[in-house]
Amino acid sequence: MRRLWVIALALPALAACGGGERPVASTPLPVTDLLDNAGVEPEAGGASAVLVAHTRAKASCRVYFGRTPAADEGSATDSDMSSGPHTTHRALMVGLVPASTYYYRFAGTDAAGRSYAGPGGEFRTAAATPLPPGRNLALGAKVAAVSSEFSPQYAAGRALDGNPATEWATKGDGDRASITIDLGRSARLTGIGFRTREMSDGSAVISAIAVFVDGHRIGQFAVHPGLTVIPLHTSGRSVRIDAVRTTGGNTGAQKIAIYGY
Repeated sequence: MRRLWVIALALPALAACGGGERPVASTPLPVTDLLDNAGVEPEAGGASAVLVAHTRAKASCRVYFGRTPAADEGSATDSDMSSGPHTTHRALMVGLVPASTYYYRFAGTDAAGRSYAGPGGEFRTAAATPLPPGRNLALGAKVAAVSSEFSPQYAAGRALDGNPATEWATKGDGDRASITIDLGRSARLTGIGFRTREMSDGSAVISAIAVFVDGHRIGQFAVHPGLTVIPLHTSGRSVRIDAVRTTGGNTGAQKIAIYGY
């Protein structure tokens, strides 16, 4: 991971993502009073990156990012089902332009209601990853079976909607997580895209999956940070994805794409 240390400068007040019940001060404290360290992990494909930050006290934090020092093109916060402030933060920044320089800045609130703001640093996104030919057939497809769903907010269909801000999470299935997708009719399949979900504590990460098409095992594949693209040369209607190796917990997927015709 490329480690980027926080710069000790203050910015005007920024909206935080919450945390604490007391009123937030109108003038934020320097973010360096809260942050221990922070850095960015650019993901394969160049369209996303993960901001990893550690705070000295439990807090709720948000990162703002953009291609100018104003860092005003987007924002992200923890994709974590646990509520309340915490000290390890992983914020997924999506919609990025591959092979580009980005800047980021912070806003946060600690458990006592104190607000913080300040700049972070810069990072460069990875080069674009070519996608398999065809369109994403998962859009509009149905979930035929799923090992479990944590709640309606984390239903299996959330992994198929093309929205990186939504995800499917299981009820602690770990290595037993599984999802079966019905494309509606047989199609020529050229590839699968898979992005694992993960919790800020390091759990719920899938690092290997098995793929089945119409009940036939295609193979086992490693899953990397970001969107893992797996080429396929087969045809079928039903696609099943099983977790094979995980860090346990509420495993699932932020995105599943099935490319083909």
